[in-house]
Amino acid sequence: MMAPRTVWKGYLSLARINCAVRVQPAVARMDRLGLQPLNRTTLNRVQLRPYDPQTGREIGRDALLKGYEFEPGRFVVVEERDLAELQVESMRNIVLDRFLDPSAIDTAYLDTPYYLLPEAPASAGSYALIHAAMVRAKRCAIGHIVLGGREYAALVQPRGRGLILTTLRAAAELRSGDTAFAGLAGQEVDGELVEKTAQIIGRLSGAFDPRRDFRERFQEALFQLAQAKIRGEKPVFPQPAPAVRTVALGEAVASSLHQVEPPDRTAKPRYTTALRQ
Repeated sequence: MMAPRTVWKGYLSLARINCAVRVQPAVARMDRLGLQPLNRTTLNRVQLRPYDPQTGREIGRDALLKGYEFEPGRFVVVEERDLAELQVESMRNIVLDRFLDPSAIDTAYLDTPYYLLPEAPASAGSYALIHAAMVRAKRCAIGHIVLGGREYAALVQPRGRGLILTTLRAAAELRSGDTAFAGLAGQEVDGELVEKTAQIIGRLSGAFDPRRDFRERFQEALFQLAQAKIRGEKPVFPQPAPAVRTVALGEAVASSLHQVEPPDRTAKPRYTTALRQ
């Protein structure tokens, strides 16, 4: 398997303790069945390329530039050499200057995880020291990093024998829950129904296991559809879910207590993307 690419190199700094590090993606792209755009007449795959909307002509990748629109329809060009001259600390240095309890992090702000690794054997000692100290203190840290032309606040925390860095969404990116939930205030809930529903939750509770719990039912159905078409057979489509029946809340809770069973977590995906044998 090809090693993950390095997307950032620089230093991890805790006070005057510095460690040369590299950042690698912690998320791998899963193989999925992708539906490609085709010409209905020839069934040839259609290549989507950039074009100039005024001339209607296709534009080669080497003719593209980046620009900032400072007024509608007016741009100032920013060259790659201009970007290379920009220098902010987080382009080369992740400074850990604030530590906090992991439980204080609102998970809604978590974005993309990366593995933070020592860049060279000479960095192993300082890396291990920072890791061990964070484990001892039971703390995670906030720093900043520039990735893909954008600066992110980043959460750094121990994970196993190493450190994981997770970019954080900006506060302005997360819509206010107070606004979204404004109409939910004042709803009275029956205490007995709460207790019974909590019992249902208890019966369905268990440990989180992403390998076991993650299942792409749509991909499974899409794979079966594709396989049937490859064999020239008529596809057999899954039965639609039964219509939801609205009943009184008390009746729904009572029937759930009698019928609910822990979910089947042993099911395995039945598809593979190796369609072309």
